[in-house]
Amino acid sequence: MLDHYTVALEQWKGKQVYLNFWSASCGGCLAEMAALDKLSQQYPQDIVVVAINTDPQQVDISPLLAQRNISYPVIRDQLGITQERYQVIGTPTSFMIDRNGKVTELHQGARNEKDLTLLFQQWATGA
Repeated sequence: MLDHYTVALEQWKGKQVYLNFWSASCGGCLAEMAALDKLSQQYPQDIVVVAINTDPQQVDISPLLAQRNISYPVIRDQLGITQERYQVIGTPTSFMIDRNGKVTELHQGARNEKDLTLLFQQWATGA
């Protein structure tokens, strides 16, 4: 987990980024985690999964991440700055950001593994 670090999307420039806003109390968010982890490992050259946790600082998400063995970057947004910038009103909310840093897709709500897999296949092949 990237806690107390400044993170900028520029560090993943040249790759597509699946930016996923989530909270520990969101069942749909938790349901997506295993599929997102699997896909992040399946497409490491093409797509970077970055999770933005929207819970307040007092919510300890470390045990949850350890239990689920999440390997993709998880960033805390306790001040809601990133949430506000992306106008996130609920979780999960996901954005696909192209290789040039442009948001190409917004999706509110959870996706199942089949839908996520199809989406990642399409993005990886440029379809």
